[in-house]
Amino acid sequence: MTFDGRYLWATDWSTLNVTKYDTTNGSIVASFPAPFSGHPDGLAWDGHHLWVGEENGRIYHVDTTMQVLRSIPAPNSSGFNPRGLAFDGNDLWVGNQTPGIIYRVDTISGAIQEQFASPAREVQQGLEWDGRYLWCTGGYNWIYKVDTQPTGVQERPWVPGLRASIRVIPDPFVSFARVPGHEAEQFSLYDISGRRVGTYQGDRIGAGLGPGVYFLRPKDGSTPPIGVVKVR
Repeated sequence: MTFDGRYLWATDWSTLNVTKYDTTNGSIVASFPAPFSGHPDGLAWDGHHLWVGEENGRIYHVDTTMQVLRSIPAPNSSGFNPRGLAFDGNDLWVGNQTPGIIYRVDTISGAIQEQFASPAREVQQGLEWDGRYLWCTGGYNWIYKVDTQPTGVQERPWVPGLRASIRVIPDPFVSFARVPGHEAEQFSLYDISGRRVGTYQGDRIGAGLGPGVYFLRPKDGSTPPIGVVKVR
C-alpha cells in the first residue's frame, strides 16, 4: 500500500489490479489493471506519480491511471519479488521477499546504491518512508523502524579490504573540494543531523552548499563517512 496525501492505494495480487480507496469511508474510488501481465506487488508514491513492482519483473513508474511513464530493471533478476517499495525523495527502496534483502536503487538506471539484510532476518514484506526513517515489515510478527542515514562519523561497519580513508583538499574549503585520485567517482554528503544533502562528483564535493560540517562517503557505501568542514 501507499498514501498519496488524499487516497490510499493498494495492489491486489489475485485480481492483478491496483485500487484507489477513499480513506474517509474505505470505498473504492477507482481500480485499474496493473500495467503489466504479472502480479503487482509493492507500491510507492513519489509526490507526483506511483511506482509499482512486478513479481519476477521490472519496477514501473506510472501515473494515477496506470499509464506507464517509464520502467527500471529489478535490482536482482534471480527470483526477485518486490513486496515492498518506498521513495525517500531521491532513491527508491525495494524489498525482495524471499532472500529478505532491502535495496536502495537509482530511479533512473535501477542500479543498486546499497543493500542490507532485512532486520527480521527472514522474508521481507512492506516498506514505507516517513521522511527520516524507513519502516519495514519482516516475517509475520514485527514492524521495524530502520535508520538508513549516518548520525555520526561512523554508522555501518567498515568492510576489511576496502579503502578506509579519503583525503579531501583543501580542508577547510571555500566553494568546493576535490578528492585526489577519485575525481571521477560519486560521493554522498550528509549534514550533521544525518540528512543526505546531495550527491557530488569527486572533483566538486560540496559545490553550492552553505557553511557547516558535512560527512562524506562514497555513493557505493564502501567506506564509513568522514567529517568535512566547509567554510565560506
